[in-house]
Order: sequence, then structure tokens, then C-alpha cells
Amino acid sequence: LDSESGPSQGVTITGGWTAETSGSGFLGSSYFSDNDQNKGALSIAFNVSLSQPGVYRVLFKYVASDSNSIKTPVTVTCRSGQTFRTLVNQQLALPASGFVDLGSFIFDSHAVVVVENRDTDVDSPNDLGNVVTVDAVQLEAVDLETVCQSCRGPCAGLGVEYEASACNATTDRQCVAVRSCAAGLEYETAAPT
Repeated sequence: LDSESGPSQGVTITGGWTAETSGSGFLGSSYFSDNDQNKGALSIAFNVSLSQPGVYRVLFKYVASDSNSIKTPVTVTCRSGQTFRTLVNQQLALPASGFVDLGSFIFDSHAVVVVENRDTDVDSPNDLGNVVTVDAVQLEAVDLETVCQSCRGPCAGLGVEYEASACNATTDRQCVAVRSCAAGLEYETAAPT
């Protein structure tokens, strides 16, 4: 999700962030910056609906600068409301992928990633700045869980079918019969939804 997306796309912006166009490598026409102001009052929440539960890698995109915070708080909320907080050094250049990897987490049908500007205003000899920038969040499927659903076909509703393998980024689910069935048993080959 790009930070320029609005609430209808799952992005909630709290406080007076500034849309910036300086720098390079950002998605869309701009990214957001706190301009080292209103510390503790600004946040951007990315609310992501997932088509399938499982393990997802959470990636974060910002515009790096020597004036950025070295400890930008990012909180990931995953399965059962568990939260994990990490601090991102936004002075570091992003890897070739354009996103920093925050780790892999287990999600049900929904993920929330919140970037804040709280606790980013303490100067230290090695901290050249405190600006927080936010551009985008991306989730990549790592290991999706099997969601058992009946196969389509003449045996549907008889409780004799189940999914034999988990869906993931490279394989489709495949249904097999638990016991023999009347002629016309079908295997589900359509992409998971």
C-alpha cells in the first residue's frame, strides 16, 4: 500500500504530515514527512486485508536521508492482536528491492502496520537528524495456511473431499477424496481465492 492511498484503500493518516517530492525512489507522486515536527502526534496506519491466512513478510519503504531518524518506530499487529515493535534506521539506504524487511509474521485475514514519529526527537552525537518519512508498506506471502474447503463436483456436500496441500505463492491447492466416490469426482484446479 502506498501512503498516498486513502482510508478506502486501508491507509489512515493521523496528524499534519507533509507530502514531499524531494529525493528519489518513492512510489507515486510523493511520500510523507513529519519535517521533524509534532513529535508523538503523527502516525500512518496501513490496514491490509489478506485473502488467506499464513506467514507474510512485512516490507517498509521510506526515503532515506542523513537528516532522518535512526529509530523510527514501526508496529506490526498480527494474529490474535499480537504486536511487535521495531525501530528502523531511516538514514540507511534501502536495499535494491526498495523496501526494508521488518520480518515475517503470522496473520489471519488482516494485518496492521503503523509508522509513528514518537520518541524520534532525542539527539545524540551519532544522530544527525530526526525526520520520519513514510512511503509504502508491502506484504509478501511466505507460507500460506491450508484453508480446507470442499471441492466442487458430484461429491460436494457429502464430506468426502478435503484439500491435500497448502496454497502458497507457487502451488495451487489440490483436493482429493477421503474415500471412493461416484463417477465424476473433480479436483479443484482454480487459483485460490
